[in-house]
Amino acid sequence: MSSHWECPLCLETLNDAVETSCGHAFCAGCILRVWETDREQRPIRCPIDRRNVSMLIPSYALRAGVDAYRRETGQAVEPEAGPAGQHDAKVDEYNQRYLNADRPVMQRVQEDWVLFNRVMSGDLTLRKILTTITICLGVLYLFVPFDLIPDSAGLVGLFDDLVVWLAIVWFVVALLESYRQNLAEHQQRFQ
Repeated sequence: MSSHWECPLCLETLNDAVETSCGHAFCAGCILRVWETDREQRPIRCPIDRRNVSMLIPSYALRAGVDAYRRETGQAVEPEAGPAGQHDAKVDEYNQRYLNADRPVMQRVQEDWVLFNRVMSGDLTLRKILTTITICLGVLYLFVPFDLIPDSAGLVGLFDDLVVWLAIVWFVVALLESYRQNLAEHQQRFQ
């Protein structure tokens, strides 16, 4: 079995996959059992890296990937798995309890990065097209003599150019990271 589709708690193929705020994937039922067995029902500590888990994110992309993996390998859905999404109400309850709890700034930044990656992990070809268009428009804007704020306005006039440069760098880094992830996944498939 590919470890990418495996729950680290039950060591079975993921059922109702959720990701923690630190980016690790589990079966929703497995990670919720960890929470429910704690008498005080404190936030879960991630079984992988021991960070406090402030939110559980239903991972529909992983769920679709698991379904494709099952079809590819001829695996049937385990009978105890139940209907897809059966744990989503409990996941919502968990998130309502702990999402707004006080936590360190660095943890919030890391969680925001995980969420950003979840949002951007959709259709990679569409993302690449949009990123490429954005980079091209940004470069075009920098070389066209038209500015939203004229350069003659002093430092304020250079601000829009700085913002465009930062956006270009951001999108290039995102495109390279996407390429790196695709390359790593491709290499992993053929090992």
